[in-house]
Amino acid sequence: IPSELGELDNLQKLTLHHNEFLGEVPTEVCMLREESLHFLWADCSPMPSTTLAKVSCTEDCCTICFEGYDDDGGPSTGGSSPSTPSETTHTVQNDEGSDLKTKLSDASTDGGMSLMDIT
Repeated sequence: IPSELGELDNLQKLTLHHNEFLGEVPTEVCMLREESLHFLWADCSPMPSTTLAKVSCTEDCCTICFEGYDDDGGPSTGGSSPSTPSETTHTVQNDEGSDLKTKLSDASTDGGMSLMDIT
């Protein structure tokens, strides 16, 4: 993940999940969370096959952590996205009471009940 992303002073949303990023979210990017960056999504939740995350974030950096895709059992592969949405499953962490979850709940027709199914 390029540290130069931290130079984008007006960046408000950064989605780094479902790709081939490996390693740490740079400090320069995390520092944007103090100012303009409201949403930072990454593959920072451990994958079931390895119990390792593809990307690591400090506690206050990533707003939502997804599992990375892992076709052959190791994060070093870079993973790949499933071919159809029906194959997609996620574990989402750090979203308890998040601004995004609140906004989606408020905007949904079912009062956010379908959001409660995310584990």
